[in-house]
Amino acid sequence: GGNHHAIVTGLILQEQDNSNNVVFQWRSWDHFKITDAAEDIILTDSLIDYVHGNAIEVDYDGNLLISSRHMDEITKIDRTTGDIIWRWGGIHCKNNEFTFVNDPSGFSHQHCIRRLTNGNYTIFDNGNLHSPQYSRATEYQLDEENRIATLVWENRNIPLTYSGAMGSVQRLANHNTIIGWGTNNAPPGIKEVGVDGSLQLSFTFSDTTFCYRAFKHDWDSGVFTSDKDHLSFGIVPAGQSATLSFNLTNNYPETVEINSIFNRESAYTLQQQLPITLAPQNSVTLSVKFNPETEGAFVDDLHLRWETEGQRIAEVIHLNGYTDSTYLGIEGNIVPSEFFVDQNYPNPFNPITKIKYNLPHNSFVNLRVYDILGSEITTLVNAEQPSGNYEVEFNGADLASGIYFYRFDAGGFTSVKKMLLLK
Repeated sequence: GGNHHAIVTGLILQEQDNSNNVVFQWRSWDHFKITDAAEDIILTDSLIDYVHGNAIEVDYDGNLLISSRHMDEITKIDRTTGDIIWRWGGIHCKNNEFTFVNDPSGFSHQHCIRRLTNGNYTIFDNGNLHSPQYSRATEYQLDEENRIATLVWENRNIPLTYSGAMGSVQRLANHNTIIGWGTNNAPPGIKEVGVDGSLQLSFTFSDTTFCYRAFKHDWDSGVFTSDKDHLSFGIVPAGQSATLSFNLTNNYPETVEINSIFNRESAYTLQQQLPITLAPQNSVTLSVKFNPETEGAFVDDLHLRWETEGQRIAEVIHLNGYTDSTYLGIEGNIVPSEFFVDQNYPNPFNPITKIKYNLPHNSFVNLRVYDILGSEITTLVNAEQPSGNYEVEFNGADLASGIYFYRFDAGGFTSVKKMLLLK
């Protein structure tokens, strides 16, 4: 009963090399039926958008995940053959292969499938076909062998709000979550929530402004940089103090003025008076004092800012300190409160450098080195490790001078840093 002259919009995935040659292609027409569309997609119309792909994600095994909004479906595709491995969707998905646990209706007209390093998956559930309609951020644990999808976390606005399109979910390294609420016209437009759902950050837009996706990333401008991105004070008893120093360098061809700072913990204070003026290519030694007045663990970020009428540029240094041995871990190491990987030292190096990292709890650690083209050079760590502080040595004796990257993955935390080998 359809329109024989209808235009059908599908989905094509392509991978291209640096010369724009297609090296992999997948077409929805070869694998999906037009009638796979959800019940609200009118198949007798003159224009039929039956897939409406809105996200691609590389899964843990190198295969591809795609989100097909108009099919209420997440599909896993074999990266080599293009064959469908499995199909996953809510009660309105016509080809769902999974049983949902803790979530009877599943998701609907979703956006932004993303895989977490803990093996779970986040989805922004627009909820177009929910009754009543509402939107939410979700996290699922998948048993791919037995086809079971377990809802392990969700966040809804109270009262419930509905975003008919757009939306996103991003899990941060500190386990907070950034949620972009798409076309939702009720506040908030973007929010950050803690693991317990507590509100950490909120943005509200006008009724005519929409947020397709929202992301929060560390910003590294490179205008001025510190030789340390983390200061660990260790154990300092309450009422006593300790001071650590770092060097700040102006990489800019003009004079820089550090005229503002920001941090939350009163136990940490910058010892130098503002403003701090830095001539081009010059450095200055700064120091931070840790003076805890109460018992506990103190984790903070120190923002060093150059603020003018039209800009704010910042360098962020992570801080942690403790007041007693309650925080001591194996072999006397202080158990850090968060995952952290330090900048390699020395950097630049020839040919040996060291990489330090912290684990707040037992975690599977993967630390790899890549060249500037993204090819893997070596795996430094690939093992389960207990909580504590670690140092790994990397030897570039057999490598050419140049820029290399190391990627650290552990417990849902990912960090990529750049290092320079100079021979």
